[in-house]
Amino acid sequence: MNKLVLITALLLTSAAIYAQGDLQARMELENAETAYSENRFNDALRHLDKTQELIGRWSHQISYLRILSLYKVCDYIDIESPEFKVLQAETKMYLEYAEANSGNVVMDKFREVYAISQRVEDIAKLATETGNFSQEELVEKYTKAIEAGDYAIAIVYCKILAAGGDAHAMNQLGNVYSNGIDNFVAKDYAIALSYYQKAVDKNHPEAMYGLAIMYHHGYGVPQDRNKVMEWTQKSAENGYAPAMVAMGHFLFEESRNESINWYKKAMENDYNGDDGMFYLRMGHIYFKQGDKAKAMECFPKGASPFFSGWIWAGYLYLEEKNISKAIECFQQAAENGEVEAMDMLANIYNGRAKGSATSGNLNVEWDIINKTDKAKAAEWRKKAEAAKN
Repeated sequence: MNKLVLITALLLTSAAIYAQGDLQARMELENAETAYSENRFNDALRHLDKTQELIGRWSHQISYLRILSLYKVCDYIDIESPEFKVLQAETKMYLEYAEANSGNVVMDKFREVYAISQRVEDIAKLATETGNFSQEELVEKYTKAIEAGDYAIAIVYCKILAAGGDAHAMNQLGNVYSNGIDNFVAKDYAIALSYYQKAVDKNHPEAMYGLAIMYHHGYGVPQDRNKVMEWTQKSAENGYAPAMVAMGHFLFEESRNESINWYKKAMENDYNGDDGMFYLRMGHIYFKQGDKAKAMECFPKGASPFFSGWIWAGYLYLEEKNISKAIECFQQAAENGEVEAMDMLANIYNGRAKGSATSGNLNVEWDIINKTDKAKAAEWRKKAEAAKN
């Protein structure tokens, strides 16, 4: 059930519960609905408890939202936890009520609760069987659950792995709770920090960088630049390529040589992220070293607030007289709104492109003759004029 349909149904629910016009109870339910829609599931549960207390009876409408909220917050590795027990009891009561009062229950809600009840049974069964699996089997099952989008089961496997000392699982749980999973897991920075720290205690480099990010944004801890630097450097020194890129950025202004060394280490460690500034700077570095081939690999991935790396890749291809590749690069930049690239395409299709470009240590020159295509030249000139205006 999508969120719009859910909220509409809940609003109708709130009107149906209060024959006696209890405004305080109505307010509590509306607060619960708002909290749920904002992924504040524990807050939603508190408001639902208060709602039920005020109206003085169990309600299948309240139970429905309680089931959805509990399904998001349960610790599925601990089937003896109060939340899991309440979830089991609520689904049972709701389904029994629905069987006896089918005319009062919305079928879509019944299907949703029934599906949750089946997942709860599966999880309860799973929690008693995981001791029969090896670490390798648990990792495989966790991976398959993630690929299938079955986050409840995946988190069960991940928590079992973490409880067994698996640092990667601890780090994954840190990521889950620091970022949340839309409409499933709410962000909880305290839990995230706990899992990151457990993974760090086992020298997990990605978890070290996770701590750095927490200190950078002030997630669950005060913002602390020294802590950011400390954990980023430890992560980088332990081989985590994104942390190496971050170290390069940190040191770019104050120690250019150290910065370049970290950037190079990131490339050597097969960094494959999407940090456009990193690739732009690596393109400059390779070009300065005379390695145009690597520069042309980096520039298309690069970007800054000022210009696209696609343009510089195009310039380099022009200098090499590889016109078709240059056109590909300029088209990519032009599609991203780069007027300079539109002008270059107009010149190329006009039959002759001659010029030079300089940026820092980069200096390229080109003088090429291309087959004239007046229609395309006019098209790109028109696009460039429109973009300038």
